[in-house]
Amino acid sequence: MKTTYTFGIFLFALLLGACNGQQSVKTDLMTGAYSRGNGLGCKDINVKINDKKVSRNTFSYGEKVVFDFNDMVGFKKIGKKAFPGLKLFVVKNGKDTVMTTKDLLDDLVDGTELNPLLVTSHLVAALPYKNNEKYKLHISIWDKKGDGTFIYELPFTVVQNPNLVVKAHGVKFNTTYLWNQTLGQTVADNKISQDEQLILITDGVKGLTIEDGKVFPILSVELIDKNGVKVINDANLLPQYETEGFDAEEFTAGQVPVTITFDENKIANPYTLRVGLKDKKSNRDLKIETKLTLH
Repeated sequence: MKTTYTFGIFLFALLLGACNGQQSVKTDLMTGAYSRGNGLGCKDINVKINDKKVSRNTFSYGEKVVFDFNDMVGFKKIGKKAFPGLKLFVVKNGKDTVMTTKDLLDDLVDGTELNPLLVTSHLVAALPYKNNEKYKLHISIWDKKGDGTFIYELPFTVVQNPNLVVKAHGVKFNTTYLWNQTLGQTVADNKISQDEQLILITDGVKGLTIEDGKVFPILSVELIDKNGVKVINDANLLPQYETEGFDAEEFTAGQVPVTITFDENKIANPYTLRVGLKDKKSNRDLKIETKLTLH
């Protein structure tokens, strides 16, 4: 399974308070967020995670962040329709553009009669974080039928999901995260529907002993309910590689996925998920533990 950074059509902003003037400049001293309207404005800007408003610029790896620009004004109307455009790009460490987009609203060729006008979208914060990377988001909203513009900038950082407890002994990795295969998105709050398939993914694993170009991983998984019952208990998901080995370069370049499916038994929350990766040729290992809530 190849690592992918997943982005939706999105705006990226924090709640800045009122910005309903058509000529406005706003700065949030807490987060560093900056906005400037020239002919365009909005009532307010909301950021939501799991349907709750937040005011922060540090996001866990894989968190889905929804952004609402509420009651935008200043567009030149054709009849009752407005014609907004939206572009954005993300810069890493002040120099490297890691993402840029075309007009994300180019499908609104006939405009929109939405009133009040809400511009909304989302970001899945699946960006590298192991080297304390610093990011800055730049958003540009404009009027396709007029001269109005609105820009927004936000510095932000990405951190490992705090719900994942990782202990590494001689083993390094790039990222580890929970992936909801059913919904096609990263899990940030560790809440899973019983009928959804979950994958714990770890990529860029290094440090296993190499012999003749091969590594010898032992991958285990346990899922334990609140009563101590081991719903899943597998000491080695990769028995064939314990003896014959796995190409070392391919192993490091790829991912180590552990797929979890849930049966229809009575739910006993919370569940403890434990995944272990051991090196058969040494005492090096990687242990990952997290709590899950089923519904």
